[in-house]
Amino acid sequence: MKACLAKLGLKINQETTTVPSLSSLHLSSLDPEGTARIMSSLQEIITAEDGQELLKDENDTFVIEKPGAWNMDKLEENLPQNAEEKKTTDKPGDSSNEGIVDCNAIMKRVVIHDELPSSKTTPYFNHHAFYSNLANYRSQSKEELSEFGSHILYGEVVTSTNTILEK
Repeated sequence: MKACLAKLGLKINQETTTVPSLSSLHLSSLDPEGTARIMSSLQEIITAEDGQELLKDENDTFVIEKPGAWNMDKLEENLPQNAEEKKTTDKPGDSSNEGIVDCNAIMKRVVIHDELPSSKTTPYFNHHAFYSNLANYRSQSKEELSEFGSHILYGEVVTSTNTILEK
């Protein structure tokens, strides 16, 4: 990210900025059965481990969740190490990995919505307005209807849209 900002002529002070936490990804659909069809098509590549449904690709591991489900089992693994543990695991004088997080190692959460997410769940994106406008556009369109836009995977803070979509 620092290199990307440098290309734009922006400088960032690592000591005063924090990396935002990754948000859950939210899969929703124009019709309630849409997400069920997507999940059905993915069943052969979804595995079960430690009571969780996982979808793995070459870069990322996604934990499949239903809205409102709480899974505290893996919480500790995803939290940053405390200062004492960090001192014992880091080599003295090795600051090359300081502040660098391996985004591929973090499990991403995908919440599968049977109903549209509320504005409380995704405060920066209104699913109801999006799908309402999509339906309105389709009703007025003279072109053949397409499936484009019928399903969305929304996340506020993600590692790389390019990696998530292509890999």
